[in-house]
Amino acid sequence: TPPTVTSVSPVIQANNLLGGDKLTITGSGFVNGATVSIGGTACTDVSFVSATSITCVAPTKPGGSYPIVVTNPDSGFSVATTVVVKYNSRTPPTVTFVSPVVQTKFLAGGDILTITGTRFAVGATVFIGFNGVDDMATDSPCTSLTVVSATSITCVAPAKPGGSYPVVVVNPDTGFSLASNIVVIYQSNDPPTVTAVSSIIQAGNRSGGDKLTITGSGFFNGATVSIGGTACTSLTVVSATSITCVAPAKPGGSYPVVVVNPDTGFSLASNIVVIYQLNDPPTVTAVTPIIQANNLFGGDILTITGSGFFNGATVSIGGTTCTDVTFVSATSITCVTPAKPGGSYLVVVINPDAGFSVASNVVVIYQSSELLYPDTLHSYVQRCLINLDDGGLFT
Repeated sequence: TPPTVTSVSPVIQANNLLGGDKLTITGSGFVNGATVSIGGTACTDVSFVSATSITCVAPTKPGGSYPIVVTNPDSGFSVATTVVVKYNSRTPPTVTFVSPVVQTKFLAGGDILTITGTRFAVGATVFIGFNGVDDMATDSPCTSLTVVSATSITCVAPAKPGGSYPVVVVNPDTGFSLASNIVVIYQSNDPPTVTAVSSIIQAGNRSGGDKLTITGSGFFNGATVSIGGTACTSLTVVSATSITCVAPAKPGGSYPVVVVNPDTGFSLASNIVVIYQLNDPPTVTAVTPIIQANNLFGGDILTITGSGFFNGATVSIGGTTCTDVTFVSATSITCVTPAKPGGSYLVVVINPDAGFSVASNVVVIYQSSELLYPDTLHSYVQRCLINLDDGGLFT
């Protein structure tokens, strides 16, 4: 009795005309030592599994559909005209990139994916996780698919269990891409959240270097932080709610802070941003008068000298805003000092673009007790001399 062939998997060759796919042939009456041919060309690496199963490697063939024939050692052979292997005559599509890689909606799917590659045909389908052309009914197709061009497809990601899944594009002629390194990741854990960041405005401007403290929840040891897609350095996960890191260099602008956990769970906090100043910050080189004549009450008119001052800039003394600020030029500002307790305080100029100066050596001094100035000392000495001439006491 000759052998019979009832099915083959995969029907369509992933390597197209080159062959090389491992085939599993199912049927009955197979004998150890049997051979397999595809359209008259012998398969290689034939392995007799059982009387109902044989595996082999498909040969190279021109594009088309070819019958599978199993021949037993006693010359009994099967002719199965309905069981064929297909070789694509067209070059299959390729997938080179997918965005976003990590699904923000987690296992529920629903993210809009943009798939980039080549040779996408109108009518193509996209699968996230692919069991093979013969088992497409159990695969996970994307929905709401649009073939934008031969190099771009958009679609909505399906729901999947947690894990990483290859992105596969299948053209209507059953040419399909196998991109094992282009995957979509579904997170098993809830993502971290970012609620605040210190040093929103970078003192180092576009050069970065400020130490940031990121506050939130769900931070894992090994998490990374990026500012507008650029990684922070010197990162320390302090706790599940706090991370510190050093801000990277960035062009001027506002950038979201994103925390990515080792399981690729990541935060999207569009309202938590770090600002890099478009302009170089102002500098303060001098202030006059340094010592406040009115002591703790403030009220002195200060002249601040420096560079990079903008019209609309503000001035603070030890964190307290000056009043009656007047922009004189890019190198000069005047203002009236606020009341402060006794001590020495930094003078800081803040431009309207949030660029600010930090001048640790330029301070204003508020006296906690009255001191003698030259004019005051002169009158005091004169008073003492008059008292002495009159025979009075030195007071």
